[in-house]
Amino acid sequence: MKEKEESLEERLKALQKEAPTDPVEKEKLAKLYYNLAHAYGQLDKTEQQIECYEKSLELDPKQPQALRFLGFAYRRKKEYDKAIELFNKIIKLNPDDYGIYYYLSSIYEKKGMEEEAEKYQKIYEEMKKKQAEADIKRLKEEIRKKENAK
Repeated sequence: MKEKEESLEERLKALQKEAPTDPVEKEKLAKLYYNLAHAYGQLDKTEQQIECYEKSLELDPKQPQALRFLGFAYRRKKEYDKAIELFNKIIKLNPDDYGIYYYLSSIYEKKGMEEEAEKYQKIYEEMKKKQAEADIKRLKEEIRKKENAK
């Protein structure tokens, strides 16, 4: 496993030295770093995970999943301010991602900032309820269509 890890890291370093300017190649390299970061996370190697997510985001800054997992890594390290900054970036990219409000609430709670924690928890609860209601409506409509098609 260690040999594979080292060879993948060597490949990534070689690719990065070439500094791709082609958007497709940058995106491919960003995905490689993202995947390597995810693998490091599975092994609880948080420092390497953070480094790879950051490299991935340098190449392709608008990756909500990379931002999310990088935020989780910082939260795990108790670097709450960095996690908050990343989660706020996700909200700017996708304000309907209601799960992020939950994570913000939990971080503010850990920081002892109860007012902020409650604010984000309330947003999370409201958005979760609206999403569930929308899902129910959509699914009932799909069921109705299937039943009427018989």
